[in-house]
Amino acid sequence: SLTGIEQYSFYRTDLRSIYIPENVTEIGDYAFAMSATIGDFNITQDLTIDASGNLKKIGDYAFRGRALSETFLPENLPVVSGFSLGNGAYTNCEFISPTISIPDCVSGMGTGVFNGCSLALNYTWPSALTDSTFRNCSSLEAFVIPSWVDTIEANAFRNCPVAEGSINIHSDVVYVGASAFQGSTEIGQVLFNNTNQIDILTDTFRDCTSLSGTVVLNNVRNIYGQAFLN
Repeated sequence: SLTGIEQYSFYRTDLRSIYIPENVTEIGDYAFAMSATIGDFNITQDLTIDASGNLKKIGDYAFRGRALSETFLPENLPVVSGFSLGNGAYTNCEFISPTISIPDCVSGMGTGVFNGCSLALNYTWPSALTDSTFRNCSSLEAFVIPSWVDTIEANAFRNCPVAEGSINIHSDVVYVGASAFQGSTEIGQVLFNNTNQIDILTDTFRDCTSLSGTVVLNNVRNIYGQAFLN
């Protein structure tokens, strides 16, 4: 009859694997976290999780600082009622799998979901990238903004290296937040290929120290202070 895993239930507990029963619909804040504060975490063991498709919510910082084989979001997550990922749910995690997948039925993502993670190159995501989604992901060396993404919130890719060096803001993107790519030191080219008018906000590409190549600004309405400050 277990329906939820309460906050801090397995906080700072060394686990190899865990089975989450099908009746569980919610994992509470910090339930499996290794730390409650930034910079104070210790990845000691890889955690493998077997979960059903009945989960509806993963709480704030639920897996912070863990070494995980994957995000373990089941493919058959509930579509009707939606699914939500809390703020910093996977902050400072080390992922073993090369692919990070976020199913289409994820209807809500908090801020900084993958902040500070050791991420590989492949992942899928919903239509909006929330504040600080991939901030400080030092291993995130390449990405393509999919055609269905229309919003990139502030700090979404801040301090990501982006080693392949090209950012293409496609025609369906309607908003890019302040500091979205700030400190992404390997970006050498930026292309805004918009059909909608768009603003480049404060600090969007600040400290992109390799930005010395092509900058194409189609349908850019305003460029705000320090947008390209280097």
